[in-house]
Amino acid sequence: MWSNQDLSETKTMLEPSKKSDYWIVGIALIIFFTSGILIGRYGTSHDSQHVLDVKQLVIDQISTDQISSNLRYLTSTPHVAGTAQDLLQAEWMRDRFLEAGLDEAKTVPYDVLLSYPLPGVMNKVSLIDDHGRINYTTAGRQPPLGSPEEYSEDIMHNFNAFSASGVVEGNVVYVHYGRKKDYEFLLSRGINVSGHIALIRLGVIFRGSKVELAERYGAIGAVLFSDRIEKTSQDRNFTYPDSWWMPGTGAEYGHVGRLRGGDLLTPYYPAIESAFRINEDNHPGLPKIPVLAIGYEEAEVILRHISPENPAPTKWGGKMDAPYNIGPNLRYPGWKVRLDVSIANERRTTFNTIGILKGSVEDDRYVLLGNHRDAWTFGALDPSSGTASMIEIARVFGNIKREQNWRPRRTIVFCSWGAHEYGLVGSYEWTQQHAKVLNQRAVAYLNVDTAVSGKK
Repeated sequence: MWSNQDLSETKTMLEPSKKSDYWIVGIALIIFFTSGILIGRYGTSHDSQHVLDVKQLVIDQISTDQISSNLRYLTSTPHVAGTAQDLLQAEWMRDRFLEAGLDEAKTVPYDVLLSYPLPGVMNKVSLIDDHGRINYTTAGRQPPLGSPEEYSEDIMHNFNAFSASGVVEGNVVYVHYGRKKDYEFLLSRGINVSGHIALIRLGVIFRGSKVELAERYGAIGAVLFSDRIEKTSQDRNFTYPDSWWMPGTGAEYGHVGRLRGGDLLTPYYPAIESAFRINEDNHPGLPKIPVLAIGYEEAEVILRHISPENPAPTKWGGKMDAPYNIGPNLRYPGWKVRLDVSIANERRTTFNTIGILKGSVEDDRYVLLGNHRDAWTFGALDPSSGTASMIEIARVFGNIKREQNWRPRRTIVFCSWGAHEYGLVGSYEWTQQHAKVLNQRAVAYLNVDTAVSGKK
């Protein structure tokens, strides 16, 4: 949720006195590609006697103030895929494309399987003592940090999309990054995760693969965490809002489905109304165990309660304020870890927004500029910095078209994808629907997911 991307970038990018600095690298890259690939090589004017310096026109007309305004709207509310805010932003993008002067713009719906936490029910990890009492429990929702505009009651509490629901209780095994070789190492030491909860460090491999392997080796649940060595500086307390480093309460959202791209119910086929859908029950792409990501401060509590009888290898360590022990036993006899997760998978509609600026010579050849639009929270850096920049590129192209009677040589397609965070769903469904045409006519695709750089 409020990671270093979604928290610190919200604060810093909206700071008026510095806003022009944040776009330098991102806009320079976009201008380089769009002017070199989209304009310089393919741009023409209907007036054969007049050769436009389109690259310079783009550079002159790009407005960081306009990008900042776009970003402020895009980050004004959480916009998880499949929600009312998702549709509002899709329609807002369509209106911006039409206002810019593109030839066409429309929203494209897809009926897909998405996943959400149950309202008012906190997903949590607890330590249960030998009398069955709760000794410690995770917060389930991260506290507001920074300014009021960086918090909303619409932010969903901690969850990992497509996790199984359920309550499991048992010992815990620290499995490092949760790779196959990590489990094989544990087995070589006589430690089996079967029947226990796997405590898994994020990184190196996709989180969905971590869950799949935990399930394969017999874990009854999976608790994910980010190690402090990868999320903070040397100073433990130098975190957001005092810096861009992730605070200890930050938990990483993300889906844990096993199909790497597209709607889980319509694999390899677009999720349109007439599509055949496979049954969600016993779906091979959905985990069978509950999964929850927690903050590293919360993970430290769990690590401190693991028995020291099986210390982890040095290379499995990091910078947590806790010893790295493997388990499975806890430090106190009779104590257990309880994982309680409530998730609802639902078919909902998500929307792509597609804008088209037709070419003047090879109008049946497409150059695509795209980015996803949905985010787990405000999405200031990923993806809204790229979306704000893409809208500005469309505005400038439309303005040059009107003022200079100009068109690019080839057709430019602006793509704002929905439900990316659930497994690249929007882009997969659209390309599956138009695969034959794109295979024959698409020339290049430039993705502008994150269009800023730097430490400010």
